[in-house]
Amino acid sequence: MLNRITNVFLLFLLLAINAAPLVDAQSPLPDIDLVCDGSVNIDVRPGSTLTAGYICTVTNNSSFNNEVDIVISSDEFEVSGPGTISVPPVGETEFQVMVRGDAGYPAGSSIINVEATVVETNGVPPPTMEQEDYDTMVTILQYGKFSVSSSTSQVSGGERDKISLRFDVKNEGNEIDFARGMVSEWSRDELDEYGFIINMNLIKLQIDYGDTEAFIVELTLPTWESFSAAAEANGEELYFAPGESFEIYFNLEFAVESEFTCRSWGCERESLIVTIEFSGYTEEESIFGTSSNTMFIVGGGISLVVLLIAGLFVVLKKPKVKSKAKPSIKERLVEEKVVDEFDFL
Repeated sequence: MLNRITNVFLLFLLLAINAAPLVDAQSPLPDIDLVCDGSVNIDVRPGSTLTAGYICTVTNNSSFNNEVDIVISSDEFEVSGPGTISVPPVGETEFQVMVRGDAGYPAGSSIINVEATVVETNGVPPPTMEQEDYDTMVTILQYGKFSVSSSTSQVSGGERDKISLRFDVKNEGNEIDFARGMVSEWSRDELDEYGFIINMNLIKLQIDYGDTEAFIVELTLPTWESFSAAAEANGEELYFAPGESFEIYFNLEFAVESEFTCRSWGCERESLIVTIEFSGYTEEESIFGTSSNTMFIVGGGISLVVLLIAGLFVVLKKPKVKSKAKPSIKERLVEEKVVDEFDFL
């Protein structure tokens, strides 16, 4: 009898021990966890969506259904997400947080905080407050962009004139960047071919976002001789008479690109074209050609030849002096006789 009572007691004790966790799992006290993505990037380049999203998960560790309020806060960005979510017993619920930046927003990082609070457990207010929060790092990505402008769209000059062109470059990206300035290849090749000389003060400038710096292009115009020779070599017809005025137009394209953009996803150029008017007079025609140097040399040679011919002509035209013949013996006797006849006087 005593052994039976002992066995029953031990059975009840074992059942009590095994039942203890079940009673605890049915506790009405709320218990949640909140986890979100640790970081997110936003692209604020012109033309981008300016938005990004990330996922948060609320886990319910209790045996009762929980209603959870969600509060999302940020000092820098416009944010959105659900106001309230339901989390099943011993389950989890995911939701998305959306972040929106402004176009051109400076590159950098900021924190977004998500807060989850249990407001209802099995349809009634919870006996205790259960609240969790999570911080996510949001990074505004850098992008590079430059604009170029000039105070003039057309310049003019004559042979060997020097022209200075100023191009103002503004950093319209969202971080400090290097601007690469250049005369476009097609433009430089054409100007070089016709005798223009191009020089630049700089090829790269560091410019803070929002600031403007200047590139200077120095241009020396060709001579008519070098231009016409290049045109003739290209098979071009020049419809200008010797000594006639001419006006010929060329284009100079200045371009700029972001060094950061070139390194990141490929170069993107902004450019501006300035028209150059090359004007003056063609060279006078001569029997030896139209080169001014040739005309000078040949002209001097002709003058020398003319002087030589004139001198020779003067020499040939000089009158000859006739020499008096020596008198004969007979003539001398006659002259002496005449003198003797007049001696008496």
